[in-house]
Amino acid sequence: MQKRGIPAVTLVTEQFVRLADATRKGLGLPDMPLVVLPSNVEYITEGELRKVADRTIREALDALVKDDGRPQGADA
Repeated sequence: MQKRGIPAVTLVTEQFVRLADATRKGLGLPDMPLVVLPSNVEYITEGELRKVADRTIREALDALVKDDGRPQGADA
């Protein structure tokens, strides 16, 4: 999607960050945003999981949207 000009973000767990970095570079998209999730979500409480979900949504939206609310990659 990113190569087609459609803003995208990759969600990845902690243990796969190095693989995701190598993949982004290999695809020619070294600056494509990553949002890193903890690798232990199956063992955390519901309250902690909600915090992870809230943080993940905020980070993904921040990566996809410019300060003026327009999608990343949108012309001025």
